[in-house]
Amino acid sequence: MNRNSTIWLLIGLILGFYSLYVFSSAHEDSPWSVVSGIVLVLGSLVSFAMSLRAKS
Repeated sequence: MNRNSTIWLLIGLILGFYSLYVFSSAHEDSPWSVVSGIVLVLGSLVSFAMSLRAKS
């Protein structure tokens, strides 16, 4: 595992855990927390994909 893939993996983990925090602490009447949580999940998935791409 090279340095570039490790950095992408770390970014993906941080975004993933932060999205879990946003979803768990979100109020149901706030659409912005849902939107920001979805954006964080998408960013996390892109980071994991970049990690896999950088590995090979």
